[in-house]
Amino acid sequence: MLIYAVALLPLVKSLKAKENRLQTWYADDSACIGNIKEVRSWYDQLAEQGPAYGYFPEPKKSCLIVTPQFEDEARIVFGDLGVQIVNGHYFLGGVIGDCMTADNFVRKKVAMWVDCVEKLSKAATKSPQAAARCNFKSFLPSIVRRRFVRC
Repeated sequence: MLIYAVALLPLVKSLKAKENRLQTWYADDSACIGNIKEVRSWYDQLAEQGPAYGYFPEPKKSCLIVTPQFEDEARIVFGDLGVQIVNGHYFLGGVIGDCMTADNFVRKKVAMWVDCVEKLSKAATKSPQAAARCNFKSFLPSIVRRRFVRC
């Protein structure tokens, strides 16, 4: 993965150099922030230059996150690609966009944590030391561990 990331650096730099936009990369996930036409220009450059670096963008798997007032413009500019146009979406462990998407994301996370705590509580009645060990090493999600372990 490290070699792939290094190999993509020239692509990242060439896409960054031209217009007033902000791009982020994490491994083989890329994103761009800007007005809709700038993002389309970035995407077109990515689709054109990417294959030379082993990067093949897939528009059907891509999401364009826009506020509701820009949905029509986004459908005109990106309509030929088949990109999903949404008001909110998950991105790298978080949420970008509307409050409803963020609420759903948090609800799912909280439900998962509650389930983990319930299972750990059940196990703790029979094996308290083992449950304590699981709590700090592997059973609870790392975010919960970090939250409760800090002093």
